[in-house]
Amino acid sequence: MEVPEWQKWLNEQRAQSKMVVEEIPLTSVEPPWGMQIDGNYRREPPGYFNIHGLRIRTSPEAKPWTQPVLAETGKGYIVLVESVSDGTTLLRTRQEPGNPASKNYVLLGSTLQTSETNLKSNPPYAEILSKYDVRTFDIPQDGNRFYQKVNKYGVLRVPSQKEITLRPDARWFNDSEVYEAVLYGETNEFLLQVLSFRHSLRNLGI
Repeated sequence: MEVPEWQKWLNEQRAQSKMVVEEIPLTSVEPPWGMQIDGNYRREPPGYFNIHGLRIRTSPEAKPWTQPVLAETGKGYIVLVESVSDGTTLLRTRQEPGNPASKNYVLLGSTLQTSETNLKSNPPYAEILSKYDVRTFDIPQDGNRFYQKVNKYGVLRVPSQKEITLRPDARWFNDSEVYEAVLYGETNEFLLQVLSFRHSLRNLGI
């Protein structure tokens, strides 16, 4: 079976990754990460995420249980850019230490994926938020792992691909290529979520 062009491109992106990831004890994570005087594990100064504990009861009479939970600072921005003229979607590769090692830690992600904290450092394609009027919707995240976490999801429709500067780590995908990438397990969680979000917008005519 012939390898699709989008897969060839993704394989080339992965070949450039030099990331090496090693699991270590939490106690070996170096400052500025560490246990703070308030009992939470986080980076100082704050601005990313912290790990703190919860005590939960399903009712006042129920026996409680405790568990850790991730509490992130601020909201995340997950935005897709699509070209109206040809219906293509601009995707980027995302190299993250928690991605599968078998994929060289590289998966496909949305055009823009960033936190409010990282937005200050002007990550790739952050300019679309200031250049265009991107309508976003607040979507709650997994409440079992994240504490009251909400991300802002949006879709920016531009007249053509020429509107957006193409970075080396980005590529325009047609719908068939996007669907293939999803089925082949080549997309990260945020891309799956924003694709579902876009599907809702299309069905509602928004």
